[in-house]
Amino acid sequence: MVLMRVSELAQRSGVAATTLRYYEQRGLLPAQRSPSGYRLYDERALDRLTFITTAKHLGPALNQIAELTALWAAHPCSRVKEALAFRLEQQLESARDRTAELADFQALLRTTHTRLQQLPDRDAPVRSGVCVSGRSGTTGSSRAAPTGPAHGRQRHHLPAGRRPRTSPGRLA
Repeated sequence: MVLMRVSELAQRSGVAATTLRYYEQRGLLPAQRSPSGYRLYDERALDRLTFITTAKHLGPALNQIAELTALWAAHPCSRVKEALAFRLEQQLESARDRTAELADFQALLRTTHTRLQQLPDRDAPVRSGVCVSGRSGTTGSSRAAPTGPAHGRQRHHLPAGRRPRTSPGRLA
């Protein structure tokens, strides 16, 4: 069996040595140790890295990928397929939710942009809400359009540690 040091595995796989060390720390890529303490990997490490890289592109968190690699290493393909299918369904649901949120945000931007274009140009001092809402002579803030779930759509919470990619917030 041919063993490679971390630098050789990095060169052959295209994955940075620092990433390989991190994967080892997280339990994704086990390494043997030489008597002098060098990390040593066998040829299977290349296959494992391909699996990890592919899984990363599909979106699961690194701890979920660690679970999948443990299954991949010790169980038949059918078990990995089942676990991966479940995680992919979760990712699809999350993508649908984010798509709906982005569509709502686009609608908010379009509405605000249209209203802004319809406002008369004035040299009057700016008061809270006047420039965005189109109301003149009002005080207090007003929104151009609802920023919450639009048209009865429920907002789904993202998994812990995940933040939405956009944050519409209040415009006025």
